[in-house]
Amino acid sequence: MSNKVIKLKTKKNHTKWIIIIILLAILGIIYFSLSFNKIAKVEIVGKSKYSKEEICSMVGINEGDSFLKSFIAKRKGFNMLPFIEEAKVKFSTMNKVEVLVKDKEITSLIPFQDDYVVLDKNGYVLGYEDEAIESVPISLGINLDEAIVGKIVPIDERVLNSVLLIYFSAKKNFVNVNEIVFLGGSPDKIHLYIGSIDIFLGDASNIEEKMKTAKAVLDKLPKNAKGVLDLSNNKKAYVFKNDFELKYYVIDDRGFCAVDKNGIIKKISHSKFSDSITVANLSSFEGNVGEEAVIKEEEKKLLNSIIGEAKKINFKFKGIDFKFEEKKELAILTDRVIFNFKNADEIVKKLKVSKKYYDSLDEKKEASKEEKVLPVVHIEKIINKYRDLD
Repeated sequence: MSNKVIKLKTKKNHTKWIIIIILLAILGIIYFSLSFNKIAKVEIVGKSKYSKEEICSMVGINEGDSFLKSFIAKRKGFNMLPFIEEAKVKFSTMNKVEVLVKDKEITSLIPFQDDYVVLDKNGYVLGYEDEAIESVPISLGINLDEAIVGKIVPIDERVLNSVLLIYFSAKKNFVNVNEIVFLGGSPDKIHLYIGSIDIFLGDASNIEEKMKTAKAVLDKLPKNAKGVLDLSNNKKAYVFKNDFELKYYVIDDRGFCAVDKNGIIKKISHSKFSDSITVANLSSFEGNVGEEAVIKEEEKKLLNSIIGEAKKINFKFKGIDFKFEEKKELAILTDRVIFNFKNADEIVKKLKVSKKYYDSLDEKKEASKEEKVLPVVHIEKIINKYRDLD
């Protein structure tokens, strides 16, 4: 009887070890299979500002990695890149991985030093960009001393709330705002720029009604319309003026500084939004958005004299250069020719001569877009031919 019991136990032990060996063999096969099975393709699903390489680095999975390594990386988890809100790793097959990504919503860009600070929907700093982002409004006139990624942007609370309210209301009402300008940094003097339309909001109160009105007005305007829409008074009907009050642009190291007829800097941007005159190479120019432009008095008087006289004689030109070709000379730039003045003496007469000469040009000889250099006309050399203009 005892011999039978021993034989039964021995048989059971043999069976147990056989099962263990089989299981270990299966696990070994699986392990080696997973280790040697390579990920042939990683596909990024969804739009992101980051490249495929950057996203693969974030999740720790790359094409050519083993399935096992990739599986462990997925289980381990990963830290999100600043602009990404959600990311999920999905194994479509043993050799294909899908990474589903969703970027955070960008609400505004604030110029800071030589870059733009990027804000999310809650006012947190996502990072920096060296160029503007299409369809994202730029907020100007904001005093910003520092910006730390992952922290709320340290600006006036009412200004930040206004930026966010305007962004979401504009998005809801399908209004494509290019720039939000806080004159003098004030949340009570807000201008929105949409193409060549200046919308004066006042503050961001009743923003939904203001944005609906803006949308209704914009939809009725022709494509290239220019003007000012005043929505600042909540108790009165809106006022739209079919004109721009800008007097000229001054080019400095910040870009194009738009100056209105009262000498106030309305906005600073990287491009012009109207066909106003461009002024280059002033000896001094200072001021921020909402402030009076500080220009050397002599140059300021000359600038106003040129613009005023040109308006009287209907002389339309594109720009004024106060230091033409690095000399202390003045130049008037038109679409066909550049008029060079050695000095500002007899400026009224020189403008009249320039206008007369310009009108005498054959329109067919107008400089083509391919021409890199416009011809230069030295006014002092031809002024005696137009004595009748005295």
